[in-house]
Parts: sequence; structure tokens; C-alpha cells
Amino acid sequence: MQQQLTDEENVNRTTGDASGSSMVAASDAGGATAVARRPRILLVTDRTPGGDSGYGMRVDNVIVGLMEAGDLHVCLIDSSTGGASLPVNAGYETTTIRAENPPRWRKLLLAATSLAQVPYRRQAHLRAALAQRFGDEPWDVVWFSRIRTYAIFRGLVGGSHVVDFDDLNDRLAKSLIADRTDLQGHLRAAPRNLLGHVEARRWSKVQRRIAAEVCCVTVCSEADRSYLDLANCVVVRNGYRTPHTARRLPDHEHPTLVFVGPLSYEPNRLAAEWLAFDVLPLVRRQLPAARLVVVGYNDGVSARLRHAEGVTLTGYVHDLGAYYATASVAVAPLRSGGGTRLKVMEALARSVPLVATSTGCFGLDLTHDQELLIADDAEGFAQACVSIINDPALAGRLTEAGRARYVDRLTAEASSKAVAGVASSLAAVTDSVDERS
Repeated sequence: MQQQLTDEENVNRTTGDASGSSMVAASDAGGATAVARRPRILLVTDRTPGGDSGYGMRVDNVIVGLMEAGDLHVCLIDSSTGGASLPVNAGYETTTIRAENPPRWRKLLLAATSLAQVPYRRQAHLRAALAQRFGDEPWDVVWFSRIRTYAIFRGLVGGSHVVDFDDLNDRLAKSLIADRTDLQGHLRAAPRNLLGHVEARRWSKVQRRIAAEVCCVTVCSEADRSYLDLANCVVVRNGYRTPHTARRLPDHEHPTLVFVGPLSYEPNRLAAEWLAFDVLPLVRRQLPAARLVVVGYNDGVSARLRHAEGVTLTGYVHDLGAYYATASVAVAPLRSGGGTRLKVMEALARSVPLVATSTGCFGLDLTHDQELLIADDAEGFAQACVSIINDPALAGRLTEAGRARYVDRLTAEASSKAVAGVASSLAAVTDSVDERS
């Protein structure tokens, strides 16, 4: 059913038929039937759930957890070029609102002047559409995926608010400064790094201001919670849905390092360049037939990387199973970034031996020489890859422990359970406040 809100924005609302009644029957001690209201929960996201991106999988885990905690309505603020939509009859109500991203020059201006974040174009029209659709409805819990969605919704709806800091943007900006400098040199990296310093300070202030305004903020790891040092910060780990794992058949004649990640994300692009130009040549000194396969979007990468010896850039791949099945070793060579890495959980879940940097496996509580090998310099990283390729017993020991760690703490179900716990606690607080008022 289509509902016209304004001349500029269309809202598509679909009611799922499997969400259950908003009223739950329960029996009291005397046998009489009491009726308890299920909490009404609104999720505001700028990304469709699922898919093969870490953020899409996190949104999917959040949805499952929020559905367990109450009756869910998902609002998608869609600024994608092709247009996106939410699943139909997925067990929750949906609203999709179209929005426009700000032009690139405005983003650069914001970074240079440290002004408040402007998440979308034509904000007044967008806020009016959101207020008309959601402003008068009573919500027990409103969960915002990412700061951007909270910024545009701020002040429009009541209830207990949660903002998901899936990445700590100040930490990301700081780590990129060091990564660019190491790979490109001080002079070449200086202009971007100057903006990076401003961005890091701005994001730090924004994160703390938002945390002071809402009931709760969530992060991906205990390390992120310790870094923020906020009383209302809760850990909701990322989780990977258990894959259908194909039988592993590594190519022994051409040992293969597999790195999965879109190169449109700067930390991934810098990591791929480090792998191709600093690490792979050292691996090939001992294993001349070794190769690197980089799986993911690669628009805009340098010609030097595209034509690097022994390197294959596949572009986007829908099914990663075949690449992991033939991989000799999965690699997570990131030296900058925020949050926790889907590619690490993916390798553990698929029982592929893994080599990562400290940043690549940050926040996942993994131990060197137990679930994976960790190395931060090119020589150490190359040698770790060679050791796994040459020693099947080592590879088997690491994958067995890695799979056990995944099953124990890093599944999608564990992530959703944490979300449900946070939402249920906040809904109970909202109920108690309503009863007293």
C-alpha cells in the first residue's frame, strides 16, 4: 500500500502477517487471564538487512533480536542510487523513505570546518516526512543503527533511545592517519591527514554528545567500550550467520591468499596495497607460485594494484564459498578501521586458516597461535602465511580452535540475543515510568 507523505518523499508501509498480536495473554496466580502489552519498537536504519556486508548482517541480527523483544516496525531511510526496499511479510511492519545524500563538496566542507554533521540533503523536508509518519505514535524503544539515522530523527519521537556505534568514527579517523602515512609517506598523505585530525576530534565530540542524550549506546566489542569509557555503553558483538560450508580443496600447486572486502572502503584498499606490494613478494620468495586473490568491489583502484604481479581482483562475487574452499589461507591485513571485522568471523565460521594483523582481529578476543596467527609487519605476516601453507597440522589446529571460538561467541544468534536483552531491559524501564505517570 502506498501512502503519500509529501510531494518529495514516498513512504511504503507493509504490515507483516507473522509478527503476532501486540497483546500477550498470561495467567495470574488465581487463574484469571491478564493481558500484557508487548513493547512497541521502532528500528531506524539506512541499510537493508542481510546481504554480504558486515553492516547489513549487523542490521539483520538487530532485527531478529528486536522482534524477540517486542512488536517491531522498521524504518529504512534509503539514499541509495538505485533505490532499496525492505522484505515483505517478514514478520514486522516496514516504512521506506527516500532521501538524498549531500554532495561531495559539502562533506569536504564539513570535515574542513568541523561543523555539525549534515547527514542528508533537504533535511527540513525529510524531518517533516518522518515527523508526520512517526511523531504521534507511542514507542517503547527506538533503536538507531548508526549516528546518521539518529541525527535526522533527533527530537521527533519519544521512548527509550538506543544508538548503535557500529564503528567508532574517531578511532577510524585516527587509525587511517597512521595507515596512510606508512604507505604513502608524510608529504603525500598530509592533505587527507589534516582533515583526518579534524574529523577525529569532531567525531569524538559527537559520540559523547549523543551518548549523553540517549538511554544507551552499543558498540561491537569490550575494547570499544573500554575506549569510550561511558556508563551507558553496552556491547553487542557482531555475529555471522552459520554458512553452508563446502569441502575445502586448497590449490597446493598455486597456494592462494584470499582477502575479502570492498576496496571502496579505504582501510580495505590500503590493506590490499600493503598485501600486494609488501607482503606477497616476500611470500613468493619461498613459494614462487603463490598468489593473492582480492574478492570484492574494486572500482577506482590504482592501475598499479590492478596489474600487480600475482594479484587477482575478482570484483563483486555473490557466493564466496568457492573462494574460501580453495584458499590456502584467509588474510585480514587491515591496519586501520573501526568496529570488528566480518571477514575474520567468516573465515573462522568456514574453517579456513587465518592470518591477521592486530587491527584486523581487533575486539574479537582471539589469541595468536590459538585460533589464528597475528603479525603486524610485512616479514612476520608473510612468514605466518608460509607457515600455514607448509604445515597442514598447524592449519588444522588453528581452524579447529577458530571454529570453536566462532560457535561459542560469534554467531548471529548470539548477537541477536544481546540485542533482545538490551531492548527488553529498556522496554521494562519505559513501562515502569508509564505506570508511575
